[in-house]
Amino acid sequence: MSHINLFRFCGAAAAVIYLILLSSATGKGFLKLVKLSSPDISTHRNSAEEYILFQAIGFFLISLLIFLAGVFGGINKIVFLGLFGVLPALFLRKEWLETYSETKYFIGKIFAARKSVCRNTILTVASILSFALLLLNLINCTLPPTERDALKYHLKLPADYVKTGFVRPEPENFFSFFPQTTEMLYTFGLLFSNDNAAKLLHFYFGLLTAAVIFLMIKRFAGGTIALLCAIAFYSVPVASRISSWAYVDLALCFYTILALRYFSLFVDKKDTGALIIAGTMCGIALSIKYLALYTILILFIYLLFAEKETSLSFKKKYVIFLAAAIIPAIPWLTRNIILTGNPLYPFLYSLFGGAHWDVERANLYSVMLSDSYGLGKSPAAILSLPFNLVLKSKEGAPFDGGIGPVFTLFLPLILFSAGRDKKIKFLFLYSAAFFAMWAFSSQQARFLLPFMAAFSVCLGYGLDFCFNKLKTGKTILPILLLLCISFNSAYALKYFHKNETLKYYAGKISEEEYRAKHIKNYTSIAFINKNLRDDSKTYMVYIGAVGYYCKKPFFQESVFEEWSFLKTISEAGRPEDILLWFYGQQITHFLIGEQVAEIYLYPYIKKEALHNYAEFKKLYMTELFSHDGTILYKIQSAGQKNKDLIIKESLQVTS
Repeated sequence: MSHINLFRFCGAAAAVIYLILLSSATGKGFLKLVKLSSPDISTHRNSAEEYILFQAIGFFLISLLIFLAGVFGGINKIVFLGLFGVLPALFLRKEWLETYSETKYFIGKIFAARKSVCRNTILTVASILSFALLLLNLINCTLPPTERDALKYHLKLPADYVKTGFVRPEPENFFSFFPQTTEMLYTFGLLFSNDNAAKLLHFYFGLLTAAVIFLMIKRFAGGTIALLCAIAFYSVPVASRISSWAYVDLALCFYTILALRYFSLFVDKKDTGALIIAGTMCGIALSIKYLALYTILILFIYLLFAEKETSLSFKKKYVIFLAAAIIPAIPWLTRNIILTGNPLYPFLYSLFGGAHWDVERANLYSVMLSDSYGLGKSPAAILSLPFNLVLKSKEGAPFDGGIGPVFTLFLPLILFSAGRDKKIKFLFLYSAAFFAMWAFSSQQARFLLPFMAAFSVCLGYGLDFCFNKLKTGKTILPILLLLCISFNSAYALKYFHKNETLKYYAGKISEEEYRAKHIKNYTSIAFINKNLRDDSKTYMVYIGAVGYYCKKPFFQESVFEEWSFLKTISEAGRPEDILLWFYGQQITHFLIGEQVAEIYLYPYIKKEALHNYAEFKKLYMTELFSHDGTILYKIQSAGQKNKDLIIKESLQVTS
């Protein structure tokens, strides 16, 4: 275990704990300042719901401050110590003390709940399984990040912000124009600790989501059903698997379920404060990921057709909700308008256009998102989704993850009980609408997480309806749910084994070996980091997600890595034109997955262009390194190349 830096992980944990406490104090202070209240806040003082809402608001405000600091080049420890150390100490002293005491209180309540859990055999088994899941996911948080999107932008971009001090997008990486509220929190973690902090934050958002599900169900069904349904959500294979990744999907899911919680409160109480909070949570979700537009659209349509009898005027209701749902995302949308002309860049290109992008790539990307996942959009494929998501789910294709059997098995129960209560009817309609929108777009399992969270609450109502109204299923249904949780837990254990976590901790695999084994082309990146100069610049084609680990300057286009390369060699009339393009981009080295190019690129290039490229390679490229079908070339003039060849031949003769 000598290679495991426990001090490193403890530093990350300390940064995350501080951020959690700071968010709670900040959110509490902000809500006091704006004097915003709802039935949930005004009548349930010191409640868990209130505590979670404070954190939700606080996380967003901290993220917003980080973004504003980054706009002016203020991503550094001195500025952050002032913003997140000195200012809170001066202006949030009372809130800090209250947060400390509330945190102790809720931790005590969690430990005190052990006695009631132990009296119920099913709850005891479910709690043991959930604890095992938490432990496995927490251990996975200590591993080096190897996940595709984390290396491409969720961690890569915050690392750049820490390095440069500025929050600036990269034109060649369109992901850098996505809203980045969660990535701002990751920036805090990277600045004061390391990438383990980002993993732990995402892990924590998963716990918060399960907590909101528990609290929503507990209000009408009691603690036993609430705990079972919360564990059922957390055990969903895709939710459990990504909880130890530096992604943003569980943060999105948390703000979505919180929005639904307060929207359902508005449906029940017709309270303006609840509607404002629901809209605000939607807006924060939009500042995390564009996928939140699904939720905003569904809730707006529900307001339009279902909520006609409220104390608010017909128009005022929509204005309040839409304003609250847009304002939190305005900084990111405005930045995109200024830099690209498209608030939702790179999407909706046909409507808004956008710099650094074009119609062909916009269409290709849309088709790729739609067709790369799932089993098609035919009526038969759509209708069979509830079953295929269980029977054909795995880490890769077709859904890039699984959701387990819970939602499919209990669907008849939900259908039977969904119309009995207005709040649950709303959640069921939301779940059905979200699932339909997901089914006709990109069918990635993790994009379905907001549906799974809402459906878990519907499941709680369905179980409660059977137990109390029909007086049936009190033994069979909990056992069936427990079996589903056990089935889901087996996925987590399988992933834990595949991840070679124990080998890593036992010292059988070093950190470098672990990265090389789990990240394609990491060996080539390690060579670049060790051997190239700081003023070099490497152009990467068919290399995949490696950007976070590359410490030397590089140029790599997101998704369509070969785009500029293909355009350059296709339009070049002679080898020197290709050289001029490389010089124009200040590129000194070229890293390409030759095996991939032989299959997916070279056969589709015209013979004349391919001949020009072959001449360019012969005249101006020298191979420096090769590994697993990937080759690193040095770009140089013909005279320099001839000189290097003479030296190389002389050394060979001498030896």
